[in-house]
Amino acid sequence: MSYEDFRDKIAAVLRKAGRSLTWTEVRTQATLPQTFPNNQWVHRMERDIGLTRRREKDGIIHWELKESLFDATPKASNQIGARTRGKQGAVE
Repeated sequence: MSYEDFRDKIAAVLRKAGRSLTWTEVRTQATLPQTFPNNQWVHRMERDIGLTRRREKDGIIHWELKESLFDATPKASNQIGARTRGKQGAVE
């Protein structure tokens, strides 16, 4: 499974729920095979889709999306910007 598929499934589940969910709830509703999420992907989703995680007093972590991003579509985080200058020669 690619990062983009993983991200899109999690975003869809959290948007549909409209509330915070535990990883187990997210995993079950998105039919994901991972027992634990890839930590690097989770940090990347925090930037890409506004994922937030909150640990409760009982130790349970709740996942949710920032409210301002509920209607936003996922952005590609690996876009390459255009170069502003070409390679300079040794003599100008």
